Amino acid sequence: MNLFLLLFIFVHCLTSKAENPEGYIEDVFVKTKIGPVNGFVAQLSPEFQADVFLGIPFAKAPVEVLRFEKPQPLDPWTTPLQAKTLPKGCYPHDLSGLSEKFFSDDCLYLNIIRPHNQTNKPKSGYPVLVWVHGGGYEVGATFFYGYKTIGFNFASRDLLVVSIQYRLGFTGFASTGDSEMPGNLGYWDQTAAFKFLKNNIAEFGGDPENIIAFGLSAGGASTAALSISPASRNLISKSIEMSGAVFANWHASEQVVQVTDELAKALNCPPVTESKKLKKCFKSKTPKEFLEAVQKIGNARFDVNLLKFHPRIDGDFFPLDFPELIKSAPKKPTMMGFTDQEAGYFNIMGLSKSLNAFIIPKETFQQFSLKNFTDFIETIVAPEKVFGSKAPEVQKRIIDFYLRNVEKDYKGLLKTYSNLLSDLWFTIPGLWTARAKTEAGWPVYLYFNDYYNKQMFGDDIPVKGSMHANEYPYMFGIFAIAPFEFNEEDKKIQSVILDTIAQFAKTSNPSTETFTWPSTTQEKPFINALIRPDPIVQDSLLKETLQFWDQITKEYDFDIIRGTHKPTGKTKDEL
Repeated sequence: MNLFLLLFIFVHCLTSKAENPEGYIEDVFVKTKIGPVNGFVAQLSPEFQADVFLGIPFAKAPVEVLRFEKPQPLDPWTTPLQAKTLPKGCYPHDLSGLSEKFFSDDCLYLNIIRPHNQTNKPKSGYPVLVWVHGGGYEVGATFFYGYKTIGFNFASRDLLVVSIQYRLGFTGFASTGDSEMPGNLGYWDQTAAFKFLKNNIAEFGGDPENIIAFGLSAGGASTAALSISPASRNLISKSIEMSGAVFANWHASEQVVQVTDELAKALNCPPVTESKKLKKCFKSKTPKEFLEAVQKIGNARFDVNLLKFHPRIDGDFFPLDFPELIKSAPKKPTMMGFTDQEAGYFNIMGLSKSLNAFIIPKETFQQFSLKNFTDFIETIVAPEKVFGSKAPEVQKRIIDFYLRNVEKDYKGLLKTYSNLLSDLWFTIPGLWTARAKTEAGWPVYLYFNDYYNKQMFGDDIPVKGSMHANEYPYMFGIFAIAPFEFNEEDKKIQSVILDTIAQFAKTSNPSTETFTWPSTTQEKPFINALIRPDPIVQDSLLKETLQFWDQITKEYDFDIIRGTHKPTGKTKDEL
């Protein structure tokens, strides 16, 4: 999403409470267990009206003594809450040139949208589709999505749709690596939101026994995490995990502890080894001081783990490693997958600049050489530091695998580079998650999305495909990559995406009247839906690539995908 569009959304959505929201018709009132809520009826299309409730708190504001602490339950209220304004976002780790006035530490709010005409409401209530936004655990807010398009696309399909916020970056995921600041506060915030919905959504017409965690990118990894953590897994009935998986290095790594130590130094706070003093110091610092400190230490990482702030296996939210949690958790339906050119969003299109150090400027595309590609593998993916004397062997195997049948001009090399990054960040972690859940008996519906509108890319873009967040135009009306006019094929694929999500929410199976989507099985662990205007089923998915990374991971001590030294559990930085 470009800066001008963001600014438009901010100005458009964060209006004075004295003004009626866009599409306003009249007020609507709900009495919940915790207090009364006053929302509004909105005209979301000529044919569809929705009841909208914006900015409902789900936990106490994490301010003052509650900063850097787990979210606390709300106190009941008696005066009707005026839920007509989208809330301010949680502080990102980088403002990207935007004003601080759009963000606040007081940010633990959610938004609820339901059909106004409830003729088709099931006796048990509407399925509750809960959007957990992405943004690399470092940026994002519900006002990016608003309420009109998300409301129309999903509530008009007889769903109750919710969007939630959670603490990000330094406030949500900084960690000292011990019990004083174990990290994952953003995950505890997400859990608090689902707990609030479990207890109160029936009053809004939702089914508390059918709450679906739904997200993409860090949101997809979040929904995967929520489905397996003992803290949250009983609060949801199923998960939709798009372009994000728990096995990705950027999802969980001890590297966040080192980053917290660097942040502490930039803030003139004690080191992580003095965690109590560090936490007290952090509580005394303003958001502005944190933002300035992040600029000092750098807001992104040029590594397989591209993020600075993210979750970790903390012994609390994650008491065990992910394979063990998947085996022990209740087996709940999962809809998950990824696109065919995920990484092109980052390195070719240069998007998400605040958390992306992989941007290749357009004017340098033609200078991208074989040496650039091999240097990246030798210095970043499989360096001597982590593989020792076996490094040349590992490097050669990776280089040979990715350069097989590839034209060695800049276009071929850039596509190969994007393929490698896609595999490291999304493809292999996703396939590992699908396999682990399938082997543990979870109902898994796997997809692969290779459709894209060709209007998105000019002739000067050497890598084209369905990139990261390519579902956004169809789900939210947000053109994350580049704007284009919907053609007939786009309208068809929008129906495919929205209808399969709606069917999964309602029935735990994404099959529609015109398309049967099979779940994975022990015999066919990677059977999947190929998402196109006319979707088809294919029996396998990226078989050679998966076999290659399985073999590399099995044969060597360092797990490149997860970023850990298997014998010791150490990260690349610790070796």
